[in-house]
Amino acid sequence: MSKQCVICDKKIKLWESSYQIENGNICNDCMPDVSMALEFSNPPKIMESLKLSKMNSEDIKSKLSYLKENPLKDEEIITDEISEKESDELDEQPDDVFDVNRAASADGLYADFTSKIVMTQLKFAFKTTEKLYYFKDITGYKPIVEGHEVKKHHGIARAATGGILFGGAGAIVGAMTGGKQYDVITKIAITVYLSSGETFGATFLSEEKKPDSWIARGAQQQLDSWCNILDRIISDNQSQPTQQVNNTEASSADEIRKYKELFDDGIISQEEFDKKKSELLNL
Repeated sequence: MSKQCVICDKKIKLWESSYQIENGNICNDCMPDVSMALEFSNPPKIMESLKLSKMNSEDIKSKLSYLKENPLKDEEIITDEISEKESDELDEQPDDVFDVNRAASADGLYADFTSKIVMTQLKFAFKTTEKLYYFKDITGYKPIVEGHEVKKHHGIARAATGGILFGGAGAIVGAMTGGKQYDVITKIAITVYLSSGETFGATFLSEEKKPDSWIARGAQQQLDSWCNILDRIISDNQSQPTQQVNNTEASSADEIRKYKELFDDGIISQEEFDKKKSELLNL
């Protein structure tokens, strides 16, 4: 489904990049004017994009109207040029600013454990899109492994949901297939859940490959890397003091539903499901 620019109402096609704000998207054609009105770089830098994502279209239109009525003089126009001294100052990022140089990284995923900010750098239709998320907004993830089954054997492999791994990230394929063996893997991907109810993720394999092929093994390694970093983020979230909210019961119910799906699919046992349910309900 195509999106619509909140500034010019132009339809943004699926393969066209855009900039996300609180209540919509801004197309590439409008972004130079928006950047000037907001005194941003063009294109916006990482932290400017994060600030933009929290802004409302009405506020942005108001600034555009003001700029139109009060055009900048030549010496006031913002450029991307910075002095060598300013460049050196930017190399030392404050603790609350995302810094890719100190971030733990997987393929397309960067986690700065100092600023507690994650950046995704995902490719779609020959374009690369960067987005930022706060650690505290990441609530869980689900690895996805699909294929053609040959046979099924009994094992102790388990799944990963909500950032909890049974057996470690290195066993993700075995975990998600519930102990099945595939002669062909058709998909390896991951979905990450946010507290807002939205999701993001990545697909590492989307075509039929033999499980022991170098492409499938590479996709597995990419999945493992994402899982390892997400485990660290969720563990970091759990170690931070959190403010009590009114939707605790709703969150517990959502988690129970996730584990019920794993039980129904035969991925976890009745005992494991009952134990997790009791923990979530504080029984």
